[in-house]
Amino acid sequence: MIDASVIAKLIMREEDYVKAAKEIEADGETLDLAILEVANVILKYHRRGVLSAQEAREKFEELKELSKTLRVLDFKKFLEQAFELAIMTNLTVYDFLYIVSSSKLVTSDIKQAEAAKQHGRKVILI
Repeated sequence: MIDASVIAKLIMREEDYVKAAKEIEADGETLDLAILEVANVILKYHRRGVLSAQEAREKFEELKELSKTLRVLDFKKFLEQAFELAIMTNLTVYDFLYIVSSSKLVTSDIKQAEAAKQHGRKVILI
């Protein structure tokens, strides 16, 4: 399961984006929520003046094209379990959605990676 932080790393060409691309290609599975999260990341880059409106549109198109190649799961199937775990910890429901929907998690989020390990998931931290 690829979380939004890894997809954003690829789309925004952040540090280790090549490694992110290899993991995305190898795994190819994410939640529908990830597409929304990464679209919001693109918007934030634009609002901070890092991307022009045209560059943001181009990144969004790249995200749309990438999403066509991924197996995208419906987050709602995992929401109740994620909420129950999140209510007992300091992590977000978003983080637990990725954790509960996978046996292996690819992420750039250290806190999320640690929680995933505690819940018996294999973790690849990028």
